[in-house]
Amino acid sequence: MLARFSCLALAIGLISVAGCGPAKLDVTKNWTLDEPKMVLLDAQPKPQTIKVDFEADNPVIVLVVKDSDLAKDDDGGFTPANKALAASKAGEKKGEFSADLPANTAARVVARTSGGKATIKLHVTNQ
Repeated sequence: MLARFSCLALAIGLISVAGCGPAKLDVTKNWTLDEPKMVLLDAQPKPQTIKVDFEADNPVIVLVVKDSDLAKDDDGGFTPANKALAASKAGEKKGEFSADLPANTAARVVARTSGGKATIKLHVTNQ
């Protein structure tokens, strides 16, 4: 009887812990940028670290911005880098960086060119 109760308690404990972290994030986008493009990141109940890797054929800038810092119709094209949680250096063709997102905070990963067109491969994960 005690063994059954212990197994049941352990199973309930494991199930409750399994659902506590943020959802697994693994998004890859291949875009031709002639205007800004973005990936929407849903709010998660726990803080998370977002990792962004990118590679482009022409200079780009990639930003992680709180959704609440952008107007609903804003595509991120005019978002200044100092408003971002994290950003690549302007004019890079390749790079990676991380951004810490607080709990219950939706965000956007915005990619835009430094001028002209660019083809970019963007990979966004959480750690």
